[in-house]
Amino acid sequence: MNFDVSDPKARLLREGTYGILCHLFSAGCNLLIILMAVRFLGADGYGVYVSAFVIVSGVALLGCFGFEQSLIPLVQELTHAGRQAAVPLLLRNALILSFLLTFLATVVALACREYLAGARDAGAAFPPTLLAVAPLGLAMAWRSVFSGYLAAVGRIREVFSVNMLLIRSATLVCVAGLLGLKYAGVLEGHPATFAACICAVEVGAVAWMFRRYRLLSAKEIGGQEVVAAGKTGGLRRLVRSSLPVAMHNATSFANTSLDKIMVGFLSPRIADVGVLHVAGTFANLARLPHGILTRSFGPMASSLNQQKKDCELKELYERSSFLSIVSGVSIVVLLALWAPLLFRLYGEAFRAAYVPMLVLLTAQVATVCTGPCGYMLMMIGRSRVMGLNMPLAVAINFFGNLLLIPRYGILGAAYANAVAYVVSNLIFAVALYRYTRIHAFSAEAISFLGAMAALGIFSFILRHWLSMPWVAVTGTGLLAAILVVHLRHLASSWQKGD
Repeated sequence: MNFDVSDPKARLLREGTYGILCHLFSAGCNLLIILMAVRFLGADGYGVYVSAFVIVSGVALLGCFGFEQSLIPLVQELTHAGRQAAVPLLLRNALILSFLLTFLATVVALACREYLAGARDAGAAFPPTLLAVAPLGLAMAWRSVFSGYLAAVGRIREVFSVNMLLIRSATLVCVAGLLGLKYAGVLEGHPATFAACICAVEVGAVAWMFRRYRLLSAKEIGGQEVVAAGKTGGLRRLVRSSLPVAMHNATSFANTSLDKIMVGFLSPRIADVGVLHVAGTFANLARLPHGILTRSFGPMASSLNQQKKDCELKELYERSSFLSIVSGVSIVVLLALWAPLLFRLYGEAFRAAYVPMLVLLTAQVATVCTGPCGYMLMMIGRSRVMGLNMPLAVAINFFGNLLLIPRYGILGAAYANAVAYVVSNLIFAVALYRYTRIHAFSAEAISFLGAMAALGIFSFILRHWLSMPWVAVTGTGLLAAILVVHLRHLASSWQKGD
């Protein structure tokens, strides 16, 4: 297991570019899957499925327990210390803990499935749907743990390939088959049928990963060094290092999913859950480059931190943040321009998703503009900030939803979600700057954000004279010109810096 950080900037661009392409493919597949799911289930049936899926996603988050991120520095520390033989035991411990946590959470969720039905018109279809999708929790949790392990050993491209290409392609084919069977009159569009299909794909993918990478094989687990590693408290350290990450992930889950759960309880229409999910899915596209770059940034930042290369680490952070800002804000502008036209494809009920999506995009702007500050805090030993930030973000989201959903519906849920997300990211950014004097706002980033703000104002004014399709075309052309100018200047300055 070699960690080549001799040229981290080139590696960041190489892996980031491959990751962006994989995520763009995955995002396109995901939008098609949602479109076919809406056609297969209808607005109400899709709302039932989303309600069940959100609960199972929470179960998977608890089962993963932050192992995906915490495995990276632990594995690399063992590797740099010449103790590679202890890594398989570390992975096995993570998987066992993940199984126990997921099993307990799944039992609780299934026991409460009648109560969790939430909205009045979801009661009959919700319990069997939750039962059908329940195994998905363990599969998602284990896939996250496997992904962290593969990223730690320098196989981040394979993580992108499996998670973004293989699984999305298989899901797209299966859902297309379900829709074809419905149109042929063989199947009815029931949420439980759709949930079972999605679950089968995920379980099959995890089984394939197990076989493909020979994880936990008998040859890898064994030997005196592994036994010695077990006596040094590796399990306790795994839990201790994962706990702050798990709390941070819980905050992220609350900021992205609590609104849909509470809409299910507080809104009289279960279809509102599906509409809000579609709005959130489109808004989350803006965060894709940030997530990709963070995954590539993580292993390299960990290695540079282990080697005490502070200057290189700071430069890597600034460049990763700038790439995140350019790509993320560009996607925000494109979504604001084109989403009204795209929502028409999903049916009349989903046109109401546009305004909540615009509100949710403010949260994504805060995410991409602050860079991977949460990961940096963990690298410098300030992960306690992540845990302290959790109660505040969850409280803002919960009470905001409680107050705003009864009055404003899904728009109120979007407001609560956006405020919680913005506050959470600002706390991380301020804490990172306080401890390290590192921030994401380089001169190039400020210049680009100013140009994007001017473009947004111009496009808004242009709507008074042109129809929306022409505004979208004009705005996209101007965005392309701004990107060309800034990226050419960036490439020239980076080459001079190197």
